[in-house]
Amino acid sequence: MKYIKEPLGEQHPLTVRDFISAHPGDDFHLMTPGGYVDMTAEGAADLLAGKSVPSHLGCTGYTRETPAEELLS
Repeated sequence: MKYIKEPLGEQHPLTVRDFISAHPGDDFHLMTPGGYVDMTAEGAADLLAGKSVPSHLGCTGYTRETPAEELLS
């Protein structure tokens, strides 16, 4: 797990929001507790804007909408 160094030597885990923001224009394939999320660069921009994204459990026929805040934090 990557960490971001804070002032005064404190660290916190790198969030999905941090990672996507650090890689603008890239596509992403995330494995999350709510399922897999495959995003184009446009989908990543939508996620940062607060829109939900589709996720799946890795099997055909099951998709759900995952709220942005569930992924970004």
